[in-house]
Amino acid sequence: MKQQSQTTKAKCSVRSSMGNEHWRTKPSNHPDYRKQYQGKRRAEQKSKSVNYKGGVCQKCGWSFECLDVFDFHHIDPDEKDIKVADWMGRIKWATLKKELDKCILLCSNCHRIYHAELREEEYEANP
Repeated sequence: MKQQSQTTKAKCSVRSSMGNEHWRTKPSNHPDYRKQYQGKRRAEQKSKSVNYKGGVCQKCGWSFECLDVFDFHHIDPDEKDIKVADWMGRIKWATLKKELDKCILLCSNCHRIYHAELREEEYEANP
């Protein structure tokens, strides 16, 4: 077995003494920074997504300044690969756009009414 040189031992002991604490020195790794960055990225992607889908509810035709009002409803749930709201701001635009093509843009009221109507139809079909 080869014997390590003194410099190699010294470098190793310095690295091991640092442990995993070096991540804290990089500002972008700080939890507050990440939260702020992800929030900004999410808002940007939400705005881009709403504009991509026309910017108005496709059921009632209303437009809102507050983008939190809008939901993306999958036309065919079987084709759903991801839940858009959960991945907004965390995936590339091209991936998100593919998923948005499977959706319609609804305001939150119309989205709730749409699902209530679906449940009613299901209850009537299966009493």
